[in-house]
Amino acid sequence: MPNPADEFRRQVCYESVMSDLAYLPDGPQLRSLEADHLQEIEGNPLTAHEQAMFAMFEREGWSIERQRAYVLERLKTARTVHHAAE
Repeated sequence: MPNPADEFRRQVCYESVMSDLAYLPDGPQLRSLEADHLQEIEGNPLTAHEQAMFAMFEREGWSIERQRAYVLERLKTARTVHHAAE
């Protein structure tokens, strides 16, 4: 026979978790939060500029291909400027 105290604890835990989930964003916002968190775990948090860039991608609905091309072009430009400064 199930212990009523255990069942009560399970229900309270379930309700607590579900109420926390109600405050989480969905879709692109959740993916962005997850990506930010992973970058922090890896010891390489996003800069304010990088966060703004990814927010722009989401806000303007850029395709993955367009995002990639933009980032690669920025890297190419940064390398050119860096090599010119040497």
